[in-house]
Amino acid sequence: MSESRRVPDGSANVVPDALYEQGMVHYQRREWHLALDYFERLQAVDPDWPGLAPLIDEVRWFIQLEEVRPDADPVQPERTPPQRRLNRKIRWLAPALIAVLLVALFLWWNAGLPGIGGSLERDTLYNKGQASLSVGDYVAARETFTQLIILAPGDPGAIEGLERASRLEQLAEAYQAAQVAIAAEEWDTAEARLREVLAVDPLYADAAATLSQVQRQRSASDLFTTGIAAYDSNDIPEAIENLEQLVEADPDYQRDAVRELLFVLYNRDAEALLSTPDASQDAIRKAIARYGKALSLRPRNVQAASDGQLANRFLSVRQALDRNDPATAEASLAAILEVNAGFAGGQAAELYYQLLTARATEARTAGREAEAEAALQTALTLPVADVSGAQAALQINQPTATPSATATPAAQPTPFVEVQADTMNVRLGPGTDYPVLGQALLGQQFILVGRNDAGDWLVVCCVDEQAGWVAARLVSTTANVGLLPVGLAPTRAPTATALPTASPTLLPTPTATAAATATAIPEPPPDEPPPPPPPPPTDTPPPR
Repeated sequence: MSESRRVPDGSANVVPDALYEQGMVHYQRREWHLALDYFERLQAVDPDWPGLAPLIDEVRWFIQLEEVRPDADPVQPERTPPQRRLNRKIRWLAPALIAVLLVALFLWWNAGLPGIGGSLERDTLYNKGQASLSVGDYVAARETFTQLIILAPGDPGAIEGLERASRLEQLAEAYQAAQVAIAAEEWDTAEARLREVLAVDPLYADAAATLSQVQRQRSASDLFTTGIAAYDSNDIPEAIENLEQLVEADPDYQRDAVRELLFVLYNRDAEALLSTPDASQDAIRKAIARYGKALSLRPRNVQAASDGQLANRFLSVRQALDRNDPATAEASLAAILEVNAGFAGGQAAELYYQLLTARATEARTAGREAEAEAALQTALTLPVADVSGAQAALQINQPTATPSATATPAAQPTPFVEVQADTMNVRLGPGTDYPVLGQALLGQQFILVGRNDAGDWLVVCCVDEQAGWVAARLVSTTANVGLLPVGLAPTRAPTATALPTASPTLLPTPTATAAATATAIPEPPPDEPPPPPPPPPTDTPPPR
């Protein structure tokens, strides 16, 4: 009697041919329970296996038959069976054996057993190809399925495996090319390769997410490039617009470089808005907003904070002028210029100059000469390009000065500047492009000896016994910068008598010139008549 035991459950990946082969081995040994177990597992794996259902019924019938005679030898036939019982056994055993033989022949014909049709070799190649696909070795999978098709040209599993391996190999190559393009920041190439992948397999790996990232990176790169080009062409508003869009789309794209560039652009745009002649309230408010954005990027920047505060005061100036309140405007401008004489590109000083001269004219018309003169004197101290109007107005109704023979011009005080920044560069020329000669600290004083045409750079003396240029907005002075000579001062420290001084504001009159010339010749005593004039020249010689 065959043993009633179960076959240990193996891997779920056992191929049907192997199950059938093991079942037939036990069948030939008349180990019915083991054979039935293999055949039932085969039925679970492949319900459509040809001839399997009749074979299972036959094995069950043999088990039932064996249970009728439990003492019978399942392998060896009975040695001395009675003739009658032998005949009975032959009658029912012959049809069963014929059926088994027919089933076996049918199975051999369709699939074959070991050594017939190469079934084990095909199974081995198929499993190897599937394993290569599962680990992503698509080249090996393609080669394995190609060998399987050569061995079994019509095998549908081999054909499907080869198609899948070829497709996945193509997708892997395109995806890898996209990764290389991303590393090189070649966004167009990367997008094209990823679209090739998604056209074949929309769910391939993370191709969809990578494509979205590439599109964001390309958009960010385009915005950054456009912003830099606008900055190079001095189109500050366009540069700001592109970089702000970049920050909104991808805040992490070259974060430090973008923030630093935006800080510079915000300050430059604010200065440009304030430097516009007759800037409106809207323009000034926009400049204030620019300073606010600059401070959001660098909250501890002292210069941006100071300029923002001055811009708020400048807005109050414009509001006062719009409501016809020049006195309030003058007070605000005076406070601004005390902090930064060159604020708003010199527009604050220019506007203050206009208000002072207008007030002087009004005061003089009303007979307030002292007020007019004080306003004009203040106007002459402002760093504006043209103070000739104030100079001419100051000379009106001034008495003509007639210096005595011994009168000497009053000594003018030596003009000084005081450093207002924590650290200030002293350069070899009027601009930041010139080399740095040295540095000065907050509170240091230097002799003021010259300026450039615009008055926004001053010549001071001395740093390392050499004159240099400093930005006017970083120093303070009580001197009239407009009266300073234009140009570079001597390169060595001048002596006390060689320092240039401001030219006098009073133009000499002819009377004063004649009187000054007469002082060089001593006058005769009053009781002595003047010498007679020389006789006119004649062509006749005098008599002897």
